[in-house]
Amino acid sequence: MIISIAVFLVILVSVIVLVVSIRRKKNGKAPDPGIKSGGSQTGEYNGIPYKYKYFGGAQNSPPSFSISIDCDKAGDFKITRESKFDRFFKRIGIAIEMETHDPEFDDRYYVSSNSPRFTEHFLARSEIRSAIDTLFGRGFTQIRKKNKKLELLWIPYRTKTPVQDREIESLVEKLTILFDRIQKIEIPSYESEKRSWKTRRLIAFLVPSFLILGGILSLIFGIINYPPLDKGKLFLHSLKISLPLLILFIWISVKLLKGRSTSHRELMIVFLLALPAFPLGIFGGKVFLNGWMDQSTPEIHNVRVIRKFWTKSKNSKTYYIRMNSWRQGRGSEKISVSFREYNRIIPGRSDIAITTMDGKFGYEWIVGYSIE
Repeated sequence: MIISIAVFLVILVSVIVLVVSIRRKKNGKAPDPGIKSGGSQTGEYNGIPYKYKYFGGAQNSPPSFSISIDCDKAGDFKITRESKFDRFFKRIGIAIEMETHDPEFDDRYYVSSNSPRFTEHFLARSEIRSAIDTLFGRGFTQIRKKNKKLELLWIPYRTKTPVQDREIESLVEKLTILFDRIQKIEIPSYESEKRSWKTRRLIAFLVPSFLILGGILSLIFGIINYPPLDKGKLFLHSLKISLPLLILFIWISVKLLKGRSTSHRELMIVFLLALPAFPLGIFGGKVFLNGWMDQSTPEIHNVRVIRKFWTKSKNSKTYYIRMNSWRQGRGSEKISVSFREYNRIIPGRSDIAITTMDGKFGYEWIVGYSIE
């Protein structure tokens, strides 16, 4: 199972890297904006200090350009262009976007926030929406208020008409309009809005996180101490439990998370966590409990070794022996052995005394063995 998950992750990362590489080749290199890559440069507009930064991109990070103003005011929001992804989840009722009652603005942009009353007050005025239109019209992809900063972001920053030094002040002028509006908003105890959804979100994220951690630990401990002979069958049997639980959990997560502007994005993360978490958690738990809770009597089987072989990974070798099976309808069994034992064994001549137990769930596991 661990190998399968690793293979899946390698394939997923490879596909993402390939897509990013193709897009970069298609769009070409980021243009030189006349601003040095890395580090922040500062300025001041009407007594308000600001920073701007150009990042030239790296292997896994696209080029970006940002302008920011320190803003201690409580409240957060993120404004982006509305995507098909956003519209789909709005239609099916999972995500509920914040609306300004300006149909054209609401159709063009998607506003997400964990402090909706604060953001409603912020977007209520037409001059604010007009300034946002101007900034997006210049090419910026996101405006957000987060971590005591008001930021204007352009990601990825690939354009034939990059921002020039002389334009910075005009962009900052629009950004200060947003800043001034934020400073004037007074929403008492708006933090109370967060309490209930934080609890629900915590539940949705903790369940798959604990399953992944518990599944990995129990699988490793179970494989080392109670190695079952039929891991494949045990995994398939565990799916009969894990898949229905996964479906039930996704349904519960929808109920817990829906109804907010960020619901669809949070639900997607929870789904990606839960997808491996439930099969891994249930399988690992069954491997461990199958041996740990087993009360059957150990049995010793004396069998002949018929073959030995090894497999090689990048940095190590794993040694195996194949022996005649003591189980009805089985031709042979395979176990891994140490390098020292591997060298002692002569196929067709060496015998092995292997001790097994029946397993709590009926999956026989290996207690130990000795080579005759």
